[in-house]
Amino acid sequence: FALTNAGMRFLDYAERLMAIHRQIRAELGPEEAGVHLLRVGAIESALHTWLIPLLRHLRSVHARLQLELTVEITPVLVEAVKRGTLDLVFAAQPISAPDIRSRPLPTMEMVFVGAARLKRRAPYTLAEIVSHEMMTFQRGSQPHLALLEQLRGEGLEPPRLHTVSSIPAMVHLAESGFGIATLPAIAARTLARRHEIAILACEAALAPLPVQ
Repeated sequence: FALTNAGMRFLDYAERLMAIHRQIRAELGPEEAGVHLLRVGAIESALHTWLIPLLRHLRSVHARLQLELTVEITPVLVEAVKRGTLDLVFAAQPISAPDIRSRPLPTMEMVFVGAARLKRRAPYTLAEIVSHEMMTFQRGSQPHLALLEQLRGEGLEPPRLHTVSSIPAMVHLAESGFGIATLPAIAARTLARRHEIAILACEAALAPLPVQ
């Protein structure tokens, strides 16, 4: 289906009204009136690395801050912030739209992670890694697409490539020997202290995860 001409005109007014509403709330909303709602969206990788400490800091500085946190893949977050249903998002691609400012953040190093018993001194070749079943983030996410592109470029294909939306679930699966996962290095190092997993050195580096 498609909007009628009248619907398109109404949509233009609605989008401008939402932008004005956000601006008024940001600039004129008095703290004394009550809580300040901040609707935050983030990819799973940001959630399990630096986002939680950041939100804790914001909460300590702004006592009246009330958070709504949504964890989704980048395309969903991009559409949400464009519609005005999220105020701030941490995604894996820049957002180009009127009234939305995008700022690049440091990229995240990505690594292969497997059961601790798979760790060895000599780096694995990519072919050796791919001889195992593999896990990465949701279908259509940046890590999923980047891994597919890298494997196709080398003419490699794992026995199965599983997509998992949750880092804790991926860690438990890797720990059980289900397969080798791709995770942000900073999260993998922290989780390796609490689980029987290890970062597996590989001759081929994974594409870093961009964050905006």
